[in-house]
Amino acid sequence: MPGSLRNWGPLCPYSIITTRSYTKTAAGASSSAPRSGYLPRDQRLSESLMAAGQRLLTNAGIVGGLLLFLFMGYLNPFFTLYVSALGGTSADIGFLVMLRGAAAIAISLPAGYLIDRTGVFQVLSIGMIGMIAALLLMVVVNPSYWILGLSQIFYGISTTILVTGFQVLVAGGDRDTRNRSIKRYAMWVAAGTMVGPLLGTLILGASSDPLTGYRNAFSFSAIWSALGLVALILLGRNQRKPEPLHTTSSEGPWSQLISGSRLLLDIRAVQAGLIITFIIMFIQGLYFSFVPLYFQHSGYSSQWIGFSLAAYGFAGMTVRVMIPWLTRLLGLMPLLLLAGAISSLCILIMPLSATSPLTGLALMLVMGAAVGLNLPISIMLMVDWVKGPDHGKLMGWRLLVNRTAQMLSPLMFGLVAQAFGLVSAFLFSGVLLLIAMAAFYIIIRRTDKETQHVL
Repeated sequence: MPGSLRNWGPLCPYSIITTRSYTKTAAGASSSAPRSGYLPRDQRLSESLMAAGQRLLTNAGIVGGLLLFLFMGYLNPFFTLYVSALGGTSADIGFLVMLRGAAAIAISLPAGYLIDRTGVFQVLSIGMIGMIAALLLMVVVNPSYWILGLSQIFYGISTTILVTGFQVLVAGGDRDTRNRSIKRYAMWVAAGTMVGPLLGTLILGASSDPLTGYRNAFSFSAIWSALGLVALILLGRNQRKPEPLHTTSSEGPWSQLISGSRLLLDIRAVQAGLIITFIIMFIQGLYFSFVPLYFQHSGYSSQWIGFSLAAYGFAGMTVRVMIPWLTRLLGLMPLLLLAGAISSLCILIMPLSATSPLTGLALMLVMGAAVGLNLPISIMLMVDWVKGPDHGKLMGWRLLVNRTAQMLSPLMFGLVAQAFGLVSAFLFSGVLLLIAMAAFYIIIRRTDKETQHVL
């Protein structure tokens, strides 16, 4: 008979202790050798339970990612509008958003390390508690500037922890299972990003007072976050503490984090994935900060700009349906390089897009599709070369690169735009990004056999 279930492991939750199955020989004696082509019942049960456990983890990561990006779809813009409605200046808003980004960068690597050391559900629960605290601070009546700042620190920390944890959940299993899970995760995250602003608009429209509407939206998210915390506690109740791959008993936590990170960053595929992620997230930072502003300065209406942003998100979601076909046609690394090159070219020719609404919309569709490939392809590329116990650190590094690029790009672009104008800033950034992509391609073509295998 099959044995009992052990506690959950860090990625694949079910570990089975089974008794040996016996078959009768012709002489009636017991033999432990199974019949040819036949798997013992306990082994089949073990494999079935392990597959079911991985599906549970994957579905938890996908649902968590969907809800997180659904709420972030309106929490991020609503907070800016909320501070403005409270009388905050542009400088106030900029400082608060900077606090959020700095907190996210600071926690990226420790979050990944803690996931590898203590288990994903425990760290996700901490992140959800931070999210609830951030949202409750936002709904305080007449909050002070420092309360709002503290809310953004909690918000930046919690969202980074949650994104890292959910990505680790979907990165388990064998290669085919993992790639399918990552594609599903990317699709649902894109859907959440699209639907989130619509949901926020409905909540805001239910109140005649804008401040009350913003607080209602924050409260709605806090209630769902509390339910999510309960679900995470229940899922992680039996999780077994993972054993990190790269540790020694004499190493302290920071030494383990540094040594493990060095081993990760020595992997060519990880280097490639992080560099391309930086370039594409740099472009996305420009998109969020200055592309709508450029269209506004070119005389386009707010309705058209909103429609073009929706088209950008729709293209990013739709292209992910084509990932299986594209990866079979080109491969992971060539596809990621192509996405980076197209995204850079879109920034370069952005000034030409203002000639007509049709060209502007076409450019937004192309850029949305190119940027939309980055999340699933870069994760699939890197996790193929990194073992499960280090997936937390890997996702932490990816988010660190992501947040750093999104903070640096508006700063650099803004300085160039202030000195030479928006058109010159787009041209300068586009040329710089294309040069970076070309240089990176030349470098990786001349490296060792490991990278050639990735290519």
